[in-house]
Amino acid sequence: MNMKGKNQLRQYDVDIDDRMFRIIYEYEPGEKETRMDPGFNSYISVKKVCTYLEDLKGSFICVDVKPMLEEFDEYNEEAVAEEILEHLKNQ
Repeated sequence: MNMKGKNQLRQYDVDIDDRMFRIIYEYEPGEKETRMDPGFNSYISVKKVCTYLEDLKGSFICVDVKPMLEEFDEYNEEAVAEEILEHLKNQ
């Protein structure tokens, strides 16, 4: 589910190392260059990377694991942002 609109948080599901993660991100669509303004490219700002984990009682909870993922080579935030931008272009 994506929440549309400028600077609103959106969601994108991605497989990282055979595990599904929900990326919570902010999308800035960018602005075209004009004579008076150089403009800027669209970009993604990743806010959270969530996955479901099972607690000791067997219930599943959604956990932001972005701080832990940043420690591993499998997580490349720039590549994830590029994948999301490509997805948005193809919609």
